[in-house]
Order: sequence, then structure tokens, then C-alpha cells
Amino acid sequence: NHNAAFASLFPQINGVVSLKREQMGAISGQRMDNSSDIGLRGTWDLDIFGGNKRKKEAAQATIESAEARKDRVKLAIVSETARSYIKLRQAQNQKELVLENIKIQQETLSGVREKFKVGEATNLEVTRAEAQVEDTQIRMTQINTDIAIVLNRLHVLTGEESETLTA
Repeated sequence: NHNAAFASLFPQINGVVSLKREQMGAISGQRMDNSSDIGLRGTWDLDIFGGNKRKKEAAQATIESAEARKDRVKLAIVSETARSYIKLRQAQNQKELVLENIKIQQETLSGVREKFKVGEATNLEVTRAEAQVEDTQIRMTQINTDIAIVLNRLHVLTGEESETLTA
């Protein structure tokens, strides 16, 4: 402890006070006996070889080390928060692109189905267009899951639920 190490550099003074009152019973009569005791003791550990000073320095180094560890933890939280925020924004941008892609693929699918009705496209082309839309919709589900995971991580790191992150 830093304070204890610092205190060891100075004299130590201890005081003791005691009072005692006794009633002495005897066949001939009773007698009261009062006594008091006061004591004062002082010690000073001369720091000839610097041991107490080194204890104080070691205690201070321990405090500084703990502060440095605390700062490293803070830095790790800030960097993880920033990394997660960037990941969230990337996933949100990817979601927008995939939504646009789904819309285009659905329009293409409608066009292929129209061509199939008039005999200008094969059943294989319709099946391919349907599979492409389904694959992209599955990708959208994965992106939504990724966004939920990153949002949860940000909520834990920041200690609050922020609606602005989902916008």
C-alpha cells in the first residue's frame, strides 16, 4: 500500500492510557484502590539503506502499473467499439446493395417468365432466375444476422442501446 510505505518514512508514535479501580474487601473493612497507567512509545526506523524508500517507490510503481492496465483496457474497448461500428456500417451498406440487387433480379425474373409464356425462354432460364433471387434473399438473411450480432456487440461495449445505430 502506497500510504503505508510512505508512512514508514516517518516516526511512529503509540499511546496507551488505562485506569483501574479496585475494591478490596477485608474482614476489617473495605478499601478502594485507584490506579492509572499512561504510556507513550515512539519508534523511528532509520532508513539507512533506503529500504523504506524503495518500498514507497515500489508501491508507487504498482499504482502506476494498475493505471496503465486500466488505460490499456479503455483503449481496447474504444478500438473494439470503432471496429464494430465500421463493421456495422459496412453491413448496412451491403444490405442496401443486396436489396437493390434483389429488386433487379425480381424484375429480371418477371421478364424471363413473360418470355417463357410466349415461348421465347426455356424452363431452365426461369429456374435459374428463380434460384438467383432465392440465393440473394438467403444472403440478405445472413446480412441481417450479421447486423444484429454487431449491434449487440456495440450495445455491450457502449453499455446502452442506441437507436441511431440501426438507422
